[in-house]
Amino acid sequence: MGNLILPDFILLMKNLLLSVFFVLGCIGFARPQEMELISPNYRFKPGMQTQVFGSRVRLRAQPNLNAQIIAELDMGHRVRILEESSELGMYNGLEMPWYRVETGAKTGFVLGGLLALQTLSFGSTYYLVSLAEDSMGVWLKTRLMLDDKRHLERSDLLKTPEFYLSVSDGRGLNGVQSILEADYLAEACGVDGGGFLLFYTDATLIKAIEFVQVGDADVFSLVEAVLFPKEEGGRPDGIYFKRKQYELLDEETEWSQKLEMSVFLPWKGVPFVVPK
Repeated sequence: MGNLILPDFILLMKNLLLSVFFVLGCIGFARPQEMELISPNYRFKPGMQTQVFGSRVRLRAQPNLNAQIIAELDMGHRVRILEESSELGMYNGLEMPWYRVETGAKTGFVLGGLLALQTLSFGSTYYLVSLAEDSMGVWLKTRLMLDDKRHLERSDLLKTPEFYLSVSDGRGLNGVQSILEADYLAEACGVDGGGFLLFYTDATLIKAIEFVQVGDADVFSLVEAVLFPKEEGGRPDGIYFKRKQYELLDEETEWSQKLEMSVFLPWKGVPFVVPK
């Protein structure tokens, strides 16, 4: 009886290990979970601080568009979330709850779509972000608030509606004041990860470059990355765009193919163009 059970146990353990390796291969490009995930399902929690994304946003006595107006809040105005209302409203193609918020001595309700889902500061400037949806998909709406009360803004179509954001300096690129990086969350094998970089430079906000990171267990992977001047091996006048690709051609013989490519792209103040 023992001789019958042992092979079955070994087979079971082998299948479990293969399952683990398969899952790890799928999630290898996910960002650390301690970072804040942004998505159309994002919800504010009581006690959170945020800022007004819209312009002249009306603070209302009740969670509806016909309620009394208590005050008008300028873009960037700080509020504290008190509670999420059960009432919903549409804004920019997305259904969002109303929130009861506090600002100074006043409390009232603001529709969630008019609040920044995340604020990222760099020096005296800061980025406010929100989302919109239409027939083309989900868009990231970015507003960069400048120290003289002006702001820059743009909208970018997302390949995946769940993502992380981070902000940094120009990483050694001349004339780039800050960089906003969007990193997609790829939760399943074969789903595109990667992201894109927004550069703040010369009073403009541009989408400088996109990159892809996708994996399908141990069968296929494609990883694109950017090497900046401040990083080891970088050059002061541009970036290196690198691509690594792996493909298993035959499972039985483990015949595989690996490709590594790199191109130097000089920084000229306009979006980078990666050769085909």
